[in-house]
Amino acid sequence: MIADKDKRLARVQRRLIQEQRQKNVLRSKLKAIKNQQAKTTKAKRDQILSDALSPFFTNAQVSCFQRGSWERVRTWDKEDLKLALTLRMLSSRTFEYLRSLHYPLPARSTLERYFKSFQLAPGFLDCVGELIKFRLPTMSKTDKVCSINFDEMHLSKAIGEII
Repeated sequence: MIADKDKRLARVQRRLIQEQRQKNVLRSKLKAIKNQQAKTTKAKRDQILSDALSPFFTNAQVSCFQRGSWERVRTWDKEDLKLALTLRMLSSRTFEYLRSLHYPLPARSTLERYFKSFQLAPGFLDCVGELIKFRLPTMSKTDKVCSINFDEMHLSKAIGEII
């Protein structure tokens, strides 16, 4: 009887060891699956965000949403900078409000640094004329008052003789 109990105990112990090994194998497989799932989930999430936001935001802005951080964007595209400058020129309060809501826009200092060396060729800017034509129908009489400014102007000799 004691021998039978010892045999049963030995069988149960072997089975327990087998079950523990199988449990450890399954535990490591589960850990590997969870790691793979986390990687896949992040990649899938980034792809879904990119697909959903690309029609409305630039690549730099989409990457801000993917990172969850709106600070320290190293390279803003020219498109981002033009959009931010246009928005800032239309309404600085709106620009600052959108930035306070974490809308991914370059900071004011970034705009100033980028555009401080901006050069314009001398002469009449056709794009400005087109912009004025576009805005003219919606402007009030006081908004239509316009001035032309000359800064450090140099007239060629031929134009000077005409005047």
